Amino acid sequence: MKTDTVYLRHIIDAITKIESYACVGKEEFISTVFRGEILQS
Repeated sequence: MKTDTVYLRHIIDAITKIESYACVGKEEFISTVFRGEILQS
């Protein structure tokens, strides 16, 4: 059960990030997502 809570928290955090990125417009959203992927590599 605790494992499910961790996964659900991660999903909620991801959705919150997407919502905050999406409100700035498509171009800014795309550049932010790609920048994050590059930094994680």
